[in-house]
Amino acid sequence: MGRNPLGLVMVGAAIVLASCAPAPQATNTAPAPNSAPAQPAAKKRVVAAVNGNLFTVSGMLSVGGTGTATQGTAEVEKLTNAGFTTKGLTQPLEAQLAETVPTIDNSLWKVAPDGRMEMTWKIRAGSKWQDGQPVTADDVVFTAMIGQDAELAFVRDRKYREIEGIDAPDPQTVVVRWRQTDIEADQMFGTGGTLPLPKHLLEDSYNSNKATFLQQGFWSSDFVGSGPYRVANWQDGIGTLLVANDGYALGRPKIDEIEVKFISNSPTEVANILAGAVELTFGRGLSQDQAATLREQWKDGTVQVYGSNPNIITPQHLNPTPAIVSNLQFRKALWYALNRPEMAAALTAGLGVVANTGVTTEPIYKDIDTAAVQYPYDPRQAMQIIEGLGYKRAADGIYQDPSGTPVKVEIRSTDKDVNVKSMLAIATYWQQVGVATDQVAIPAARQADLEYRATFPAFDTGGTFGMVGSLNSLNKSEMRLPTNGYQGTNRGNYINPDLENTINQYYLTIPIGPRFDLLKQIYHTITDQVVVIYMYYDVDPVAVGNRVQNVSAAYFGNVQAWDVQS
Repeated sequence: MGRNPLGLVMVGAAIVLASCAPAPQATNTAPAPNSAPAQPAAKKRVVAAVNGNLFTVSGMLSVGGTGTATQGTAEVEKLTNAGFTTKGLTQPLEAQLAETVPTIDNSLWKVAPDGRMEMTWKIRAGSKWQDGQPVTADDVVFTAMIGQDAELAFVRDRKYREIEGIDAPDPQTVVVRWRQTDIEADQMFGTGGTLPLPKHLLEDSYNSNKATFLQQGFWSSDFVGSGPYRVANWQDGIGTLLVANDGYALGRPKIDEIEVKFISNSPTEVANILAGAVELTFGRGLSQDQAATLREQWKDGTVQVYGSNPNIITPQHLNPTPAIVSNLQFRKALWYALNRPEMAAALTAGLGVVANTGVTTEPIYKDIDTAAVQYPYDPRQAMQIIEGLGYKRAADGIYQDPSGTPVKVEIRSTDKDVNVKSMLAIATYWQQVGVATDQVAIPAARQADLEYRATFPAFDTGGTFGMVGSLNSLNKSEMRLPTNGYQGTNRGNYINPDLENTINQYYLTIPIGPRFDLLKQIYHTITDQVVVIYMYYDVDPVAVGNRVQNVSAAYFGNVQAWDVQS
């Protein structure tokens, strides 16, 4: 998320092909005698790959809070559907289906003295669904109704809870009324999971059978969006063919077809790249070692690396096993025990840096670290804390409680290569200070098991819990409990009313100065209470073929496909 934290040179995210047009030729006004009929121009085509079997093109259907949605969903959603805005390259938001981005200055974003808001959107002329029907304000009202329907089993965007009402005074105008101030209101109907949906195609199935509404083919093989590409063919477990949408509101994209292959594992993905069968990757999937292999062996492309969110360790705050995990001093000891600079260097091919908070390394966040409690690598300090809790080190080097029970914690991680390596590094450092570990690599078959993922006994790695873009996940209402089918986003099941109030105030504060003062308070509390252990900023390798130009990680938390039509 955000600007390139490693200072790497990145170009715009528009996708174009190098050398796809024939060289210009001299022209004749008269055809040569007996000349062959002109051949149609070859289609400009890109073959991309995602790591996994994509089951939907909609971010709305991603499995809530588990991080198990197939990599590449966000990119394919961006290719096939459009929102009012998109997160751009040089500024946080750029207009897409909207005529302009609402702001306080242009009076399309109004805040009342009591904190209520009104935001007006004007739909861009010529915005159409891929079946030719116009995108209208009624579509947006219908989308919000789906997004606010608690009977539908998907994780809805936080902002839906804050919407008081939506009006459609005319087919091109949407007026959203908010119960309270929200700094992300201008992203509504522009981020994944909130993009407008076609009422004329979905209303009947929604009204007739909500139980099967999210299982219909519309969400994959029969998807009809308003984006630059439409789904022409979909084969589960194999891939999808996306073709240029001639009626796209911002103009037909330059690439005619994008084939997206669903490749179940990274080694196969690398083999396809080296064989020339894939020239672009979407989403995460390539490990650092695989990126190094491609850098060395792939002559038809390059590997770009961009900064990602910090890697984290999430403690279980709800009845953990062993109970010592709930002890704040013990969690601090474990943070001191981690040699995070060494991890950053070893696990990101020397490209990562230590993370002290859940913000990215964008310049706008440069002062946030000053408010965080720091945990430099200090194994002696870690051991002193553990001994201060009444534990004694046994002959095997592992601490024991007064009853002689060894201190042993479980660490869970998804089975992705980089995550497993990170888990093993954590286990090594903790073992060195006398804390034994069980390491559990979660198999793919269990990664969508919400109860299993929510009830980890001690520590879980991965995810975005405690990140600046998902602070609302720290709310008590987002805890993963049996009563909500473990669907919440509170990954650590953490409760802190004061912190929750500060986070809620953060989302109400539009001026950047006061807002960032609140952000400092938030990260001081998170680090002081060790709600999450931040380790290092990960980097995501992306394979880009030499024919494909102007592809990179987009800025401000966007995806590679943000400007694919240009």
